Amino acid sequence: MTTSAPAAPATPTHSYPSSQAGPCVRCQTRTHRYGVGGNPLCPSCRENTEAARAPKKKA
Repeated sequence: MTTSAPAAPATPTHSYPSSQAGPCVRCQTRTHRYGVGGNPLCPSCRENTEAARAPKKKA
């Protein structure tokens, strides 16, 4: 008989109030969008944008 992995916790993992949450403008993922520390992009999209803006190294 095999055992299954424990279920994920039911509590949210974000550290901002739900009143400051909103959709990412790029991928529509729920993120900290409003208030202090808010950003219109989720961390993943923000990281991709910053990487695309970084200067390219010449070989």
